[in-house]
Amino acid sequence: RDMFNSMEGHFESIDVLDDFWAESLEVYLHNPWLTYTLGLHRLRESGLAPEILDTLDERPLTLGEIHQLSKMLFLDEDDFVDLPHPRKDRKKFLSRLTSLVKDEKMQWNPVKKKMMPWINLRKLTSMYGGGEHSAYRWREHPTSVQKARHSPGPLRHTDTLTQDPLATAKGNSLMSVIQKWSHGPPYYDKMYSLQRLLVTVPLAFPPINKEVEPHTYFTKWKFIYQETFEEEDGDALRDLLVRAMRKAKYF
Repeated sequence: RDMFNSMEGHFESIDVLDDFWAESLEVYLHNPWLTYTLGLHRLRESGLAPEILDTLDERPLTLGEIHQLSKMLFLDEDDFVDLPHPRKDRKKFLSRLTSLVKDEKMQWNPVKKKMMPWINLRKLTSMYGGGEHSAYRWREHPTSVQKARHSPGPLRHTDTLTQDPLATAKGNSLMSVIQKWSHGPPYYDKMYSLQRLLVTVPLAFPPINKEVEPHTYFTKWKFIYQETFEEEDGDALRDLLVRAMRKAKYF
């Protein structure tokens, strides 16, 4: 497996796939709003899949790619009503997408282990904004660092590391930076959850935190997003955490 994965890094035309279950976890880490079906996996295995499907397990899709994928999933070339682009008209896009999703049959979601819609609209709007009271307008998905600093929910803390890692890092030793990133105030003796650490680790290390000496080691890390773990528990959360540790390439 390691040999094939190394080949993938050297040749853009090669995409190494895992089995359906493992790939579904990889996709969920970056695009948890999408139900990754066995049909999509088989299409990728055939080598005939559009290029956009091969990015699902590498990073969050852009708004343009979400629009493109949605049209591929739900619309035929002769459909009279098109799907508005989210950058041009967010409300019309969401309204039309909601109707399209409701018209489709439920699909088996291997991560959630139950039947789900093709697109989880709540997770989609959580990642990209768009709610009437959302802190984010409908836009490209921010990095986990940007979102961890400002978003409500389980990752919003009063500790200064989350708000401004540079403020606590200046003049402190690396061990102090790690302590304040991994443990909660005021005494920094209680460790945060693993999912929080996976999401916020870029705050404490290069290239975000310039007070820590840079190293090529940090460039191999992958961003993990907080929406991946929202509303997850039990076996699903455990499986995602195990896969996220492997995907993040910390070791």
